[in-house]
Amino acid sequence: CWACPSGKVSMRGKTFVDPSEMLRALQDYCLQKEKMSLLVRQHPNAKIISETDLVCGVICPEDIDVNTVCNFADIFVVETSTIGLQAALLGKPVVTVDSWDYPPYAKLGLANNIESLDELAEAIECANKPNLQQLGCPPLGTATESVVTLIHSILD
Repeated sequence: CWACPSGKVSMRGKTFVDPSEMLRALQDYCLQKEKMSLLVRQHPNAKIISETDLVCGVICPEDIDVNTVCNFADIFVVETSTIGLQAALLGKPVVTVDSWDYPPYAKLGLANNIESLDELAEAIECANKPNLQQLGCPPLGTATESVVTLIHSILD
């Protein structure tokens, strides 16, 4: 999932990657991977991509809640979007592109930051689940593991 920026410049003055370049890099990657598809999540305040721009993938319909998107997609590419934090807290791999540490997802172990789109394909290939322990969160498990652990603690 690519979370599009809402403008051309971040709140800190960082110029975002040109949307057509980001889209081209993501689509090139997806076209090389048989089972990879691109989901474009546009910012609610700025629609910068049209369906005609897409070769592969879809634009997320506006009526789909951001939480649903975060649960649905497997990996996220953002520049400064809060979707990166939402996805990371769900244990989803996040790649930030030249983020200027704003927000400091990479420093917090929540994302892999790359400096340019030349590194995008490798970053997606190597993306790992975030390290939530740096935030004091326990490691993510499964609901089944949690229920079994609770049952054992009650029985003991």
